[in-house]
Amino acid sequence: MTGTSDDGPPRFERVVRPPSGAGSKAGGADHTRRPYDPEQTRRRLGDLARFAAQSAEIVAAGHAAFHSERAWMTRAAATYLIIEVATVCEKLHGRVRDHFSEVPWRRIAGMRNIAAHAYDEVNDEVVWDVLAVFVPQLARDLSLPARPGDQVVLPPGLDTA
Repeated sequence: MTGTSDDGPPRFERVVRPPSGAGSKAGGADHTRRPYDPEQTRRRLGDLARFAAQSAEIVAAGHAAFHSERAWMTRAAATYLIIEVATVCEKLHGRVRDHFSEVPWRRIAGMRNIAAHAYDEVNDEVVWDVLAVFVPQLARDLSLPARPGDQVVLPPGLDTA
C-alpha cells in the first residue's frame, strides 16, 4: 500500500501513521486526546449501519448456505465484515465509547485481532453468530438506522462538539 503526492513517488509513511498516545478502552489509539467531531461520529456510525445491513444480507441467505462448501467467499466476506466493524468501533472517539458504556468495546477489539491475525483460529460458526446476533445487537445498542444511507441521529451529549 502506498500513498501518493504531487512532490514525488508514492511513500508508505504518508499512508500509515505511527500510533499516537497510550491505549484506549477499545485497545487502539487513544482517541480521547483529539477534539470530538460529531460529523465524523455520524459518518462512522453510518459506516457501521452499512456493515450491519451487509451482515444481515449474508444472514438472510441462511445458515446452510453460509456453511456450504461453495460459500467460501461468503465466509471470507463475513470475516472481513467483522474486521471492518471492529476497526470502525476502535476509531470511535472515547466520548462515544463512554456514552455507550454497555457495548463490550474490548471484546470487539479482541474479535478483530483474532479475525485479522489468527486466521487459523477463526471458527465459521462463531463468525455466523457474530453476524447473526452480535452485529444486530451492536446496531440496536448504538441506535443505528435500519437502512444504510438513512440519517444517523446522535443522542444528546454527542450531537455537539
